[in-house]
Amino acid sequence: MANNSLIRGGTSLPLIISDLYKQIASIRRKTDTLIDYYIYPEPTPSEISAYDPRLAILRTRLSTLTKLSYTNLAYLIDDSDALTASYLEPIIDQLLNAIHGICKIFENFYDRKLAERKPYDVIYKLLEHRERQVKDLKMLQMTQHQRLRAEELRPNEVGDFCRGAIQVLNGRDRGKISRVTDWDLLAENRARLRQYGGAYLWWECPQCDFRLRYHLSDSGKTNILSTEEVRRHDGAPVEYKSIFLVKFDDAYGRQA
Repeated sequence: MANNSLIRGGTSLPLIISDLYKQIASIRRKTDTLIDYYIYPEPTPSEISAYDPRLAILRTRLSTLTKLSYTNLAYLIDDSDALTASYLEPIIDQLLNAIHGICKIFENFYDRKLAERKPYDVIYKLLEHRERQVKDLKMLQMTQHQRLRAEELRPNEVGDFCRGAIQVLNGRDRGKISRVTDWDLLAENRARLRQYGGAYLWWECPQCDFRLRYHLSDSGKTNILSTEEVRRHDGAPVEYKSIFLVKFDDAYGRQA
């Protein structure tokens, strides 16, 4: 079969994701063939038809993953390949379980000899192969003790994310903290202080000239990462906490 060539392919994430996407289509085609042969024109039992929406959900998840640039993701997130692999593992596991469940239904109620013919065997083995590749890829990245962190993969350059912001994104806050003086407070800052007390601090990026002021109401919230301030907007049923990434806006290091 043509799909067998995929076994000898590389282990890049885009290739693995693309293959998993194709295998979902193969599972659905194989199931439709069995339904046409053993069940049609009778209604398809819900025990079998229930698998199709689940496969559709997995297909949507994989479709989303195909839109990512895994080269660029590595510049933003530590161990991005291992993180992606951790998303793929349960998807593959659910696909294997779906094949097992569908096969059991057809074997138990329609044709016990299907266990010998193994109609899903090629797909199942391909999925097992991809499962091993994903596990190996994850293990390989996590056991490389000298691997570079995301911010170390390239220098600060115009148009790229600031290395200091990438550090914050990955839980490493090396920013400098200083108190906001009275003449640097905005009108809304003063109003918040009157209402909630506390203080405003500057957070200054260690890699560029970007800084921002933020409000603290007690000593347990002393950096950008641990802030518990929840923002709300009238008329919008949304609550969120803010975090930021910074790009160089020009050659002088000013920030967008």
